Amino acid sequence: MEPDPDTASDLGLFTSIAINSNPPTTTVHISYYDKTNGDLKYISKNLYSSSWETPIKVDEIGDVGQYTSLAVDQFKKSYISYYDSGSGNLKYAANAWSWRNKMIVWGGFDGTNYLNTGAMYDPVGNSWRSISAINAPSKRAYHNAVFAEWVDSNGRNRSELIVWGGWNGSQYLYDGGHYNPALDQWTPINTVGAPIPRAYHAGLWLDFMKPDTGRRTREMIIWGGAISGGFTLDGSRYKP
Repeated sequence: MEPDPDTASDLGLFTSIAINSNPPTTTVHISYYDKTNGDLKYISKNLYSSSWETPIKVDEIGDVGQYTSLAVDQFKKSYISYYDSGSGNLKYAANAWSWRNKMIVWGGFDGTNYLNTGAMYDPVGNSWRSISAINAPSKRAYHNAVFAEWVDSNGRNRSELIVWGGWNGSQYLYDGGHYNPALDQWTPINTVGAPIPRAYHAGLWLDFMKPDTGRRTREMIIWGGAISGGFTLDGSRYKP
């Protein structure tokens, strides 16, 4: 017997389970109804991992999540049909990496102070909530931020905001952090081998298959920007 993956409130009604068979990332997926809050929830666990992922609220608008039916494909994408008891409608949700799209705003300059706080906006609920400032990067503006999606060494899907570089009013920066919206948690970025401090630089997240090896590569590219004394034409690659 394994410990309960979700112990909050009155859970487990209308449960559906599916397993994708794609070693070494074979994963158990479960959808279920949170009776206390009237939410549809989802949780997953890599069979080679010792712990479950953080439970996710797939839909929390009204009383939703009864009669769930879950299916997955070989790419670990999940599909859930479920009942909305408020409207009486059949509903459907699918995910590639995350269930709901949200906007994250972080850092910047308010005209007087540099900031290291932020918030998340949910367009479905038309609502904002503050994000944690614990272990967040230092105050800055003119930094770069990309939303990154990759599979870690434990076979877990990771969807995180990566912030790097910027200007704090007195110096250029070469540090940053990862923000995990599911855990509301920051993790510092390793600065060993990082590019020279800069701001106003370009950055993007790449997800591609190398034609020579057939291996998939996911990494952040940083290039150019303003540095002490002028501008630079160099860059670097970062793998989370």
